[in-house]
Amino acid sequence: MRTIASPPVIGPVLRQERIEVIDILRGVAILGILIVNMRRFSMPEGLPAQQLWPNAVDGTVDRLILFFSQEKFKALFSLLFGLGLAVQMMRAEARGARFLPLYARRLCVLFLIGAAHFLLVWDGDILHDYALLGLVLLLFRRCSPKTLLLGAGVLLAIPMLFHGITTYYSITGHVNPRVKEWITYENGVEGDGTSDGVFISEPTLTTIGDECVLNQQSIIQCESQEDGTFKSGPTTLGARSTIGVGAFVLYDVTMGDGSVLAADSFLMKGEYVPPDARWGGNPAREL
Repeated sequence: MRTIASPPVIGPVLRQERIEVIDILRGVAILGILIVNMRRFSMPEGLPAQQLWPNAVDGTVDRLILFFSQEKFKALFSLLFGLGLAVQMMRAEARGARFLPLYARRLCVLFLIGAAHFLLVWDGDILHDYALLGLVLLLFRRCSPKTLLLGAGVLLAIPMLFHGITTYYSITGHVNPRVKEWITYENGVEGDGTSDGVFISEPTLTTIGDECVLNQQSIIQCESQEDGTFKSGPTTLGARSTIGVGAFVLYDVTMGDGSVLAADSFLMKGEYVPPDARWGGNPAREL
């Protein structure tokens, strides 16, 4: 009687086969991400740092967290995500098992978990992003080191180029019309000027003119808690005005037509920016 050998399979790694250094680094990365996100979980979203941390000690700790942790642990976790793919692929090949169906199945499960977290718990979920990017990562699994370095360089250059163009336009107001149209499209700006990459605390108090450009990570804050009192006021962004990348606009502000607020600037409450003027800094002043 012949015995038919069952096909090789891969599954959870035995304890003695685990790479402890990778597990430790993964735990450190998750802890770092938690430390950074604790700020967002425990405080109101969209308020400037001087309102979140009026105490000098708290402000110093917050800046240290941003300096030592912001994005760094995400980068470490992303590195370990790619390393995990490589380790799983090598172990599957060593056992003669099929790697691609199992890994694709795991990515699908990860995407479903991330989508549920995004829809039901918190819109800052990144698990679904990892699942989608994992599918892209599969395309590079057979590439040579030279091709991997080239691909990594291109992928890193794209956001740097985009940020450079938007920052230049925020400061100077001069850019090729086609590039401006592309910037507006890439930032998700709709016909009324609103954007997926912009936080507007109270849309009903915000007036946005035609062809207004709202860059990524900019904030329009129409209310504030000051000295135990809730204060609010309308904000008007004129036609063809521009809010730079990461800029913050407080309430009761008017920006004239064609005016520009530079990247990473903080426009204080009650300010009036004349038409075609260019302001920047913290607090923002005419450049």
